[in-house]
Formats: sequence, C-alpha cells, structure tokens
Amino acid sequence: MSIEQLFAAFFPSLNEENWREEGAKKVWPLETAPYLLKLENTAGYGQDCHFCNSHTCRQSCPLPFSSKTTVLDLLHKLGVEDNISFYEGKGGKADVILQLHLHQSWEKVFQRHLSSVLEATAAANS
Repeated sequence: MSIEQLFAAFFPSLNEENWREEGAKKVWPLETAPYLLKLENTAGYGQDCHFCNSHTCRQSCPLPFSSKTTVLDLLHKLGVEDNISFYEGKGGKADVILQLHLHQSWEKVFQRHLSSVLEATAAANS
C-alpha cells in the first residue's frame, strides 16, 4: 500500500479542503480520524496565534493538512530563519510543539494500557 492509501484508510474523510473545520472539533466521529495533530499556541497571553493568526486560539490549532506546507514554513511563521534565530533569546517562543489528541474512545483504553505497562515494569524490576 502507498502512503496515500494508508492515510485514506485511517483518515477517510480528512482532506485539504476540510482539515481546518475537522481539526478544530473537540469531539469528532471515530470514522473521521483515530487522532488529530494540533499545534500548540506559544504566542503568549492575549497575542494572536503564530500559526492560525487568530486571537481566539487559546491553546492549540489544527496542524495544516496540506501537501504544500512544511515544518520549515511553520518555523518561518515564528520568525526562525536559521539555528541562530531559533535559539537567540526566544525562551521557547520559537518552538513548534505538536499535540496528539486521541479520539475519546481510545483515551481510556490507552490510559489503561499505559497503566498496565507501568505496573508490569514495576513488577519485573522488583
């Protein structure tokens, strides 16, 4: 299977036309996506988001789903042109932080799985 076919299998209704609306939802049907990727808003309190330019973006906005957008494009929105401008006195404001939002039906199963892994590791180490 090609990468495009695999993507279509996991995200059958997500495309370049509707990614913004689908990604902004706090609750979405599992048929849309098992998870969504979002960009954390690092702009600071009361400032427009670097990525979506919205004042109402409080915590995160959808990661652009586009064949034309690259990580470098996201860094340029933060004013990063090279390694020096990335590290120079920005205090984390030039970071591109991705958030993984699991579908609500996966959350409890995933948490239970992680808990059992931690318990098994502790038992194995004792």
